[in-house]
Amino acid sequence: MPSLERKLAKAKVASRVDAESSAARSEAEEPEPYYPWPREAWVAAQQAYANGYRRPQIRFPVIITHDGPVSSPERLRQLAELDALPETIETTQIDWHDVEIKKVLISHVSFSELERVRAKAEVLLGIAEEPCVLFRGKKRYAAVVKALNEGVTLTG
Repeated sequence: MPSLERKLAKAKVASRVDAESSAARSEAEEPEPYYPWPREAWVAAQQAYANGYRRPQIRFPVIITHDGPVSSPERLRQLAELDALPETIETTQIDWHDVEIKKVLISHVSFSELERVRAKAEVLLGIAEEPCVLFRGKKRYAAVVKALNEGVTLTG
């Protein structure tokens, strides 16, 4: 019997040592928390938000086509249900290799305004014909309204 008690005591001591060394290993191996920006950047962002700063809304360029459903800013205003006429900008339509195709007129709308247009019309947004334009100094895909949905009419 004494050998059985000795074996049990050794096993108890061994399990206690294993538990302590395991805890020490897990503390040493615990990774540092990852923060994508320095603490100062977070603090500055929180202060700016508290002072009223809001991120600018993403805008989507829409090509005004003289032979299409959106032939004027007024028609875009009606489709997107805007309160005022959208700003019109003359810019360059380019291909994927930055080769100038032609000068075009564009207006720009927010995401929710673009969704209202898409609910009333067939809109190609970029990939189908790849209409890229220079918008705010960058190459961007532009939306093109191809046809109005059945029952939708515009004036002007």
